[in-house]
Amino acid sequence: MGVRRIHYLGTIYDIETKVALLKHAKIFVLPSKMEVFPLSVLEAMLQGVPTITISSGCLPEVIDNGINGFLCRHKSDFEKYIKVLIEDDNLRKRIGLKAREKIRERFLLSKVKKKLIQIYKETMELSENE
Repeated sequence: MGVRRIHYLGTIYDIETKVALLKHAKIFVLPSKMEVFPLSVLEAMLQGVPTITISSGCLPEVIDNGINGFLCRHKSDFEKYIKVLIEDDNLRKRIGLKAREKIRERFLLSKVKKKLIQIYKETMELSENE
C-alpha cells in the first residue's frame, strides 16, 4: 500500500503544533464513538486533510460521505477508506480541497457568528410579538 509512517500522537493542546502537524498529514482518522462534535475534525478539514471518522453525533452534518471525507458505520470501513485514500492521490487531494471548502463556507467563526446573531434577532422579534 505504500504506507511509510503512521504516528499516534495522543492529545495535542498547542494550536501551533497542531496546525503544523495537520499541514503535513495525508489523512486524519478519528475512530472515537464518544465525540458529538469533535473540533479536531473541523481543524483537520480546515487544513485540507481528508478525514475518516465514525458516523455519529453531528459529523454527518459536517462530512458529506465520499465528497469531503468518509463516515464509517463499521470497523471494516476504516480500513477500506484508509486504503482508498493511500492508493489514490488525486482522490485524497480532491477530498481535502472539498473539506477545506466546506469548513470555510459553513464553520468559520465569522460565518457562525453571523448565523448566531440572526438566530438571536429572530428570537427577540418573536418574543416581542407575543
